Amino acid sequence: MESSDDSNQLQSLNSSSSCCGWGEVECRGIPRVVIALYLTDLFTGLSPQPQVESTILAPLFHIRSLEDLDISDYNIQGEIPGVGFANLSNLVLLVMSGNNFKGSIPPQLFRLPYLRELHLGGNSLTGKLLHDDEETEKVRILGLEPQ
Repeated sequence: MESSDDSNQLQSLNSSSSCCGWGEVECRGIPRVVIALYLTDLFTGLSPQPQVESTILAPLFHIRSLEDLDISDYNIQGEIPGVGFANLSNLVLLVMSGNNFKGSIPPQLFRLPYLRELHLGGNSLTGKLLHDDEETEKVRILGLEPQ
């Protein structure tokens, strides 16, 4: 179940929004663009912790200026939306640890041209890791450790 307040907050984010003063957001440039979102532990203190579907991430895929994205410990359910992440071509750091993602790691993540760190530990991922040296060599840190 997705909290409407959290969904509305995510939907209100875009690369030209006025959220640059928020603690979870980092901006740069003139005009100010969102380059980092640290949305970890948004549901800390809630009991039980709500489960949200991976569709909650859809608004983030419009923020093409993102370089760092941390959505760890968010209890996100479902498959990693590879097609959506493919839009975030400036990502350098992607942290999705401690959720409940299922399925395989989408190849689109390894095709992000600047991605250097990918953290996926503590999920329920299955399948084989693509081993295309040309695509995976750019990722310097791949965290798959259980939590």
